[in-house]
Amino acid sequence: MSKETCPNCNAVLKFSIMSETSLVGKKTVGFIHKFTDNQSPGFCTKCSSPLITDARSEFKKTWEKTHSDESDCLKDIKKLIDAVPIVTLHNPKDWKYESLEMITSQSVTGTGVFSEIASSWTDFFGMESGKYNKKLKDGEDRCKDQLRWEAVAVGGNAVVGTDIDYSEAGAGKGMLMVCMAGTAVKLKNLSELNYDVDKLGELQEAGIRLKKVKESIDALEPFKNVSDQVY
Repeated sequence: MSKETCPNCNAVLKFSIMSETSLVGKKTVGFIHKFTDNQSPGFCTKCSSPLITDARSEFKKTWEKTHSDESDCLKDIKKLIDAVPIVTLHNPKDWKYESLEMITSQSVTGTGVFSEIASSWTDFFGMESGKYNKKLKDGEDRCKDQLRWEAVAVGGNAVVGTDIDYSEAGAGKGMLMVCMAGTAVKLKNLSELNYDVDKLGELQEAGIRLKKVKESIDALEPFKNVSDQVY
């Protein structure tokens, strides 16, 4: 009667009170395949130990590199993001573009009791509340940045048909909400328009790089806690 052996090292599989040599699970096999060059169909508890150590080391290096690449892409996009034009028109003159999808952004800001008191005094004298106006302006700026990020994330370089709304959030809790919505588009005739073509081109390339990096990170996610798993 032939004895069952390990597909990788040919060790005889055995089970006893003193020692045990058995095949590791599919999760471990997949992990070793992913992060080492060893593509054997199976591994035993003896030969898998150094392979798991190597795989964990490679996973750590890959994980750190992809997140470093993500950080670099985000820094590049942050420096270039203000180049993305946002317009309220649906068909700006001379624009040739491909519509991508609807995008939205929101910003909620607390007014604070002192802002409310100041507002009541200025309202009494028929004046505008500078503090409220500043909070609304800050909310608008945040929404614009978010909208630009959303446009780049879906492969666009501009936003058309933008709408902005204001409302109170929190049922009398003194919260101001600014919402923006628009359609992300990809301009096809950048060279004919009065925009920073080079900057928008760099931004688009950074957006493509970021998308690829995020795909790599998503592929690594199942192995994120691998060092804590039992094989």
